Amino acid sequence: MICAIGFACSCNGGLDGSEQKDSSAQKTRQFDWEGLYRSSEGTVEQVLKASVLGDEMFFKYAVVANSDSLCYALSGRAILKVGDLEWDDDDNGVAYAVDEYVYDSACYMAIRIEADSHRRARIVTDDERVWKLIGENATTMMLMK
Repeated sequence: MICAIGFACSCNGGLDGSEQKDSSAQKTRQFDWEGLYRSSEGTVEQVLKASVLGDEMFFKYAVVANSDSLCYALSGRAILKVGDLEWDDDDNGVAYAVDEYVYDSACYMAIRIEADSHRRARIVTDDERVWKLIGENATTMMLMK
């Protein structure tokens, strides 16, 4: 289930769940790659749609609880963090390189995508609303393509 995006954290979209229209410039772009990622644990599901062009990521992220109610949604543009090489670990403790895209507008969020294959993603945020919904798994839930 992909959700309409809208969030009160002065982010894109409306509180009624309506999705903000894409700009015409974004519609005409040819993205380097795109991905749809999901993760479920218990009654909580995370969904991320990412479209990458160069060092920019256009994303839509939602956290849904109880399979039908939208609890948190955010959309925007994140910029690739350059410099230090970033690493994440899978469930078996095997490290893999990630590209980290940072959204730092109304809320801080880092979107970490597996560098080579783009198969895995992880959301890192300091937004307490995400932490309340996902709990201790907020930075460890792996989203898979």
